Amino acid sequence: MSGKRSVLLQTVGTSLLLNLGDPRILRDYEEWCQGQPECDRGVLAEHREQVVGASAALRQGRLAAVAELLGEIRGRVRVLGAEVASVEALRAEGAYAGLRAVVLLHSDTEEGAAAATVLQQLLASRFGLAVERRRIADLRDERPSTFKVAGLRNLVQVLARATREHGVKNVVIDATGGFKAQIATAVAFGQAFAIPVLYLFERFPEIIEFPPLPLRADLSLVQEHGDLLSLGEVPESVLVGRFGPSLSEANARFAQFAVCLAGPSEQSGERRWAVSPMGQLLLELWRAAHPGPF
Repeated sequence: MSGKRSVLLQTVGTSLLLNLGDPRILRDYEEWCQGQPECDRGVLAEHREQVVGASAALRQGRLAAVAELLGEIRGRVRVLGAEVASVEALRAEGAYAGLRAVVLLHSDTEEGAAAATVLQQLLASRFGLAVERRRIADLRDERPSTFKVAGLRNLVQVLARATREHGVKNVVIDATGGFKAQIATAVAFGQAFAIPVLYLFERFPEIIEFPPLPLRADLSLVQEHGDLLSLGEVPESVLVGRFGPSLSEANARFAQFAVCLAGPSEQSGERRWAVSPMGQLLLELWRAAHPGPF
């Protein structure tokens, strides 16, 4: 681990909302407390007013009040959610002591935006960090076909943009929160850019780190076809013009490039091939090393 990395890129889930949304908090607080980890119960008993108030405020949509009430709770308790627990664990270990900012990467859903809104205020007040939110367009589980291509591709783009802004040597990724596919994509991004990726399993007291591996990506495909990858969606006619009429494994040149594509779809009577999240990742690696075209 390195204390020099000062900006945390953190994927956001909704565990905080799910925890606070438990109806037992308002109906029978003692019963709810008994279902929490034993080590949390003393803190929860001491802060009953804050937990109950935050749960009620969440139901009323008063997100600022939720964050303010939760900010009064001291100690690491599960009800505060995965993201707070991760930052708490980082600071407890003394690693990344220079952490000064957090970029929250949340899904394109009302729940994701609400969780990030609460966390932005809570992390700032609890840890004294500069916190900003970034929405990942199309990262919505209600449309799986869009989620797995456009949503994850947009996640790669936002991670790459934040990395450029803050510097690849200054960022660390926390992939604890969010959809499993979101976490996997964040880990792949970290490996590709040689950025440490952190994960906190709910029942473990310490952070698990995925250090960068000594791997190098072959960017020859991007060098040759980066203009296509930069389109996001490539008309089939353009692919035929580049690779020939057989867009299948029988066409060796196309088969090599196909790893960067997610497959065809019909749009307004035209077949188009979407760039895959991994294709976007290769493009972002190229951009990081070769400012200019693409």
